[in-house]
Amino acid sequence: MTSMSDHVLNVVVGGSSSLGRYYLKHLPWESEGTLATFYRHRDEHSLILDWQKCDVSVVEDLDRLIDNVLSRNLPVRLVWFPGVLTMNPRSSTDWNELVHLFTVNIIATTYVVSRLAHELQYGSRICLCSSVSALKGSFDLAYASSKSALSGLVLSSARLCKDGLSVFGIAPNSIEDTAMFRAFSPETKLIHRARAPKGILTRKDVSEEIYRLMQKQASETNGKIFPIGIDL
Repeated sequence: MTSMSDHVLNVVVGGSSSLGRYYLKHLPWESEGTLATFYRHRDEHSLILDWQKCDVSVVEDLDRLIDNVLSRNLPVRLVWFPGVLTMNPRSSTDWNELVHLFTVNIIATTYVVSRLAHELQYGSRICLCSSVSALKGSFDLAYASSKSALSGLVLSSARLCKDGLSVFGIAPNSIEDTAMFRAFSPETKLIHRARAPKGILTRKDVSEEIYRLMQKQASETNGKIFPIGIDL
């Protein structure tokens, strides 16, 4: 794959997650600068120029991240990985769990995109990670609802973008080599595999698709949700 640009800041929110770590380590950033966030423990990597601690449920952390991104005065390629899945079918009736899940999965995302959409330079891209649950439903009502809300955010944010900017989303099927999938019960894993006619995805599949979409023209991606490994 070719490099996106020698003068781009790659921002990976959730860089210490399973998918974030793979995305950072296995794609050819070459001479591009990279800013990655971590929640508890950062994953040291020689290509990362800057790690920033960021709990996306804390607005002060989000403000620091936004200020850091804008201070670089560069076009940005931002990927948003954070997401909460409770693994508890009853979480939708627990108020505190609901508030936390929606804060991480959609409120924080909306806050950051709203702040950045007017400010980013020409050529910038924002990719938001949704889920198959947004398109097919899920046993977890809260998770599916919060991920579905990302579609509205993408469509609405696209109207705020200046020419040459893009906000888009991906909706991948289950990703087998992630901590989230490994935490599923054997029965749940069977269900996910059964509804993946094209085979269960890997982090490599999803990372390469994000990278490919980041290199497209803004007009080809802005305001769109791209399913990955899903028959609609």
